[in-house]
Amino acid sequence: MPPNTATATPPTLPLVGRANELATLGAWLDGVAGGKGGTMIVAGGGGVGKTRLAAALAERAARQGWAVAVGQAYPVETGVPYAIFGDALLPFFRKMDTAALAVLTRGGSAELAYICPALAVTGDGRDAAAPAGREPAAEFKARLLWGFTQILTRVAARQPLLIVLENLQWADPSSLELLHFTAR
Repeated sequence: MPPNTATATPPTLPLVGRANELATLGAWLDGVAGGKGGTMIVAGGGGVGKTRLAAALAERAARQGWAVAVGQAYPVETGVPYAIFGDALLPFFRKMDTAALAVLTRGGSAELAYICPALAVTGDGRDAAAPAGREPAAEFKARLLWGFTQILTRVAARQPLLIVLENLQWADPSSLELLHFTAR
């Protein structure tokens, strides 16, 4: 009897002619596994296989016990602050129970909710993502960048974390600023 094609998962196709790229990405992943962190940018023309390479790296990381978050920027979201990070991390944070998330944020729930607005509503219906009082924008942004970076650091301390951000050419300026801040 043939398998049920409605529920069958298609097989992962092999990467052909990408041994060097896979070796480079694998060596990078092994290098950052020691806890130092790192950033890898895969660049190239449209249709050359960047997404497939990133998927292969994400699969390898997941097999090795890493938490993997994948986000994608879309042309219609170029004006939505932090959209690519929200796309990547919202499913990851939604899987956590409330107590674990509270421990990870350690007072930074407003920063996390600003990046992932779907996490913003508190138990009493207030918007946790709203900047506190009349805090100057520059101070709020600095607190946001530092606070979010600390949350990622705590997540990665519990379990290695790979964040794959696709189509950065469509990312909003805030996401690019956050990427620059966290990458360094």
